[in-house]
Amino acid sequence: MAQQVRIEDRDVYVADNDLVPDPWKGLFTNEEWMMHDIVVKATYGFLVIALIAHTLVYLYKPWLPNI
Repeated sequence: MAQQVRIEDRDVYVADNDLVPDPWKGLFTNEEWMMHDIVVKATYGFLVIALIAHTLVYLYKPWLPNI
């Protein structure tokens, strides 16, 4: 996973961004990409729940006049 590289008498570890798609490798590390993935999926989940709730409430008691 991580490569050990020797630079000027120091060991430096370079992490691979194997989970990050190529266009985003400069912006995200694996950990940041996984957190981004969680936030995006949670936002989509909230959107779905909100749409279902609003649809059910509108079917129960419409708040817009008939068009």
